[in-house]
Amino acid sequence: MKYLLFFAILLLFKFETTAQKSAVLVELFTYDGCSNCATSSRNIKDLFPPGDSLLAAKVVLLTYHVDYDENDGFMDSLNDKRWQDRQRQYARFGISDGIYTPQVLLNGRSSFSASNRARLFREINLADTISNQPVYDIKWKFDSLGILSAAADLEEIREGLIFNFVLVKNRKISNPESGENVGRTMESRNIAIDFLSLLPKKTLNYTFRLPKGSTLEDLHLITFFQRISDGQILSLKESFFTEIKD
Repeated sequence: MKYLLFFAILLLFKFETTAQKSAVLVELFTYDGCSNCATSSRNIKDLFPPGDSLLAAKVVLLTYHVDYDENDGFMDSLNDKRWQDRQRQYARFGISDGIYTPQVLLNGRSSFSASNRARLFREINLADTISNQPVYDIKWKFDSLGILSAAADLEEIREGLIFNFVLVKNRKISNPESGENVGRTMESRNIAIDFLSLLPKKTLNYTFRLPKGSTLEDLHLITFFQRISDGQILSLKESFFTEIKD
């Protein structure tokens, strides 16, 4: 009997790998309660089909819902203090002139307001795609207990880098009942819900228990290296979780 149970659990595992992607990493720091964030939400939405299809093929988006603007009592359900810390780190690198919403960073190298549509599209169009070095391979599995496990197998170990696993929610629609966006529909994509940074070694492991009500189809994984000295992004991947069939 115990052998049959073990076999049944194994059937729920799904192993996947993801190809390296030449892209621009767009990191957006936002908040559903600020008025300019409604404008940036529309701008970001147009980076995805049926928007500007040429830019959509070039962009990997990471959205961080920060929590330091909650002075009006508005609560964004996806806010997290960790994203404010990440934003401050970019300021310490000298990449940005402070922390604010809606702030966007491209490849960890340039920073400006995401409400500036013309600049957003222009700078993405002109930005160099991220180097695909160092090379690594991502594998993941999902078990019957609702635990997602991922492993990054590095081809080589380089000093001065850190490796990041970011689990994201694919999409969220909200209709704020307070704050500056009452009556508006706010849409976010690729919203960070978990973030793990590790110093490189041959194999790096990440685990996350899915919250109740979540499914793999709601989420995907973004991974990349980042230089410790200046924050530059290297070697980017998106891993989408395919449906597990019986």
